Amino acid sequence: MATTKDRKSPSPIRRKTQAAALQDRIELAIVRGEFTPGEHLDEHSLADRFGVSRTPVREALKGLSVAKLVQIRPHAGVFVASPPLDEIIEMFELMTNFEAFAASLAAERATQDDIERLRRLHDDCGEAAKSEDAEAFFARNQEFHRCIYELAKNSVLLEQIEALDKRLAPYRRLVTFRPGRVARSIDEHKKIFDAIEQGKSRDAFQKMSRHLSILADDAMVLARATSTA
Repeated sequence: MATTKDRKSPSPIRRKTQAAALQDRIELAIVRGEFTPGEHLDEHSLADRFGVSRTPVREALKGLSVAKLVQIRPHAGVFVASPPLDEIIEMFELMTNFEAFAASLAAERATQDDIERLRRLHDDCGEAAKSEDAEAFFARNQEFHRCIYELAKNSVLLEQIEALDKRLAPYRRLVTFRPGRVARSIDEHKKIFDAIEQGKSRDAFQKMSRHLSILADDAMVLARATSTA
């Protein structure tokens, strides 16, 4: 017969699992732009939205705070991270170098099957661009970039890129909706793809660096409207 202690022991495990799953869902909502930089996140509203109690919501928000996706302000509440403008600039500088390095490694390490996979994703971006659906293009764009991260075949680099990308996603998303940005991205992607396909590591680094620098310049204009600097 199970003791009282035995019956209670699974509860913390269930709460932890639920909080971790909830953290993933809130994180995805932030990355997708459903919650915007500076927006207040109310525990009651989140609990209702996701159909859970406030306890896992509180735990999930603590985890998101550690990941720097939200900011917990004493006596004020929890807000979607809205870092100072200089910090956003620094993150883009780092991301530019991370992604450029990933592209250079991809050019050196990608197999023919890898190249074909990247080609399909590039084509998917083109199809999404033709549809003039910015949301669809943003999703395909993320897949194209992630493929390059993976083709670098460096797990530590991938981990660092993913963590930083989550923090920059709201600003990268805003840029996607700027007039003319999608068409320019397709052209830039083509140059990056060509360099990787041809195994030109230095060229891949330069093309990706240029792509991210232009993206960062566009993002800075929009970040000023959402930054608390």
